[in-house]
Amino acid sequence: LQDACLYSPTLLIDFLPTTRFSSNVVHLNISVCDLDDCLYLLDGRLSQLQTFIVEVYMISKTSMLLNNMETVSKLKCFSLSSFLFTTEYDSQIVPLLHQMSQLENLTLSLLVCDRASFIDGTHLINDIASKMSYLNAFIFNITTTGTTMDEELYPTSDEVSRVLIQAGYNVECYIDCSQLGLGSCHIYSLPFTMERMDTFVDNFPDGVFLTVRHLFVHDLFRPFEHDFFIQISQSCPLLHKLTISNSNAQQK
Repeated sequence: LQDACLYSPTLLIDFLPTTRFSSNVVHLNISVCDLDDCLYLLDGRLSQLQTFIVEVYMISKTSMLLNNMETVSKLKCFSLSSFLFTTEYDSQIVPLLHQMSQLENLTLSLLVCDRASFIDGTHLINDIASKMSYLNAFIFNITTTGTTMDEELYPTSDEVSRVLIQAGYNVECYIDCSQLGLGSCHIYSLPFTMERMDTFVDNFPDGVFLTVRHLFVHDLFRPFEHDFFIQISQSCPLLHKLTISNSNAQQK
């Protein structure tokens, strides 16, 4: 079952009105408004659900509790994407993932802000992958931004990705620090398979991204110069949509 519409929590309950219908759903691909909507779908109503692909418009704090963990614990494939920044990664997303003990395939595409440290390979292996005994495919595209520390204390790209590489993952990472000491880190698995990429620095990552159709580039402190757009045209040859957020005029 696939649906690209955004549903409210009330509509989601109406959307799956009977046990007979919902018990037959094994694959669900849906876009929802917030995390409450996502949790409503995991309340046990979809008892046979194996694959859950969800795009959440906004991941904010929720007080909703999953009283029936049967659906979550039986999931084989879970994909979560959200393209607004969230401060609730550690409080909401990580605990939810820890309930997915039977998961075999996991995809995360997230923008995380105001975290004390970057989401790095050590975290992704120790706090997520190692908790899933059956996991055989882990695809991720995660940006952490708004992290504050002295620039000399920032980890290198090699340090961020080392544990993942040691675990057998092919991964790329780049780090940037603004003039105000706010750090950003973008870490993603290779080959890159997602249709959207968000980058928050003016040095676009190396490589060719054939699947990227929508690129969002954002930098509050430095202008995007002509060379940057040349690199984009070469790195994303099948790009359909380019979104730019930048308050600084080009210098050359």
